Amino acid sequence: MLKKLVFILLVFLTACTNSQSKPALDLNSDDISSCVPINSVVETGYVYDIIDGDTFRVTIKGENFKIRLIGIDSPEMDEPFYYNSKMFLDQLILNREVELYKDSSNTDQYSRLLRYVFVDDIFVNYEIVLNGYALNKTYPPDTACSISFSNAHLYAKENNLGLNN
Repeated sequence: MLKKLVFILLVFLTACTNSQSKPALDLNSDDISSCVPINSVVETGYVYDIIDGDTFRVTIKGENFKIRLIGIDSPEMDEPFYYNSKMFLDQLILNREVELYKDSSNTDQYSRLLRYVFVDDIFVNYEIVLNGYALNKTYPPDTACSISFSNAHLYAKENNLGLNN
């Protein structure tokens, strides 16, 4: 609970001190309906472990899976900014229920489920790139949100956030 309050306070203070506004991704707008595939079956899972800034473990209907966030690439353990990226994802989703959406592919070459992830009204994949904790990276055929992620990366780069600093 304290961790969550600290995170919310940091997000609030960052928003208050940042003179430029972030590009909004309104979950009720056409942006999201045209981005996340509408024919995707929504899965709900409970996040119990964060591996790095773009991979985590989740329980779905009593089974454990590794999830790889679609369209982004965060630093690996031996790379700079790894812990920052991992901690950002940790604060967003660890020990929380998330909604998972598929694009074209179900899994990657490492048998991880490929998903767009939402917690409350936050589009996790987008938020990580927007704040500079990962880069946008397109892995065809899973490209439904590549323009949104590219715009988020441009914002982070222009504002020297995270990896773009």
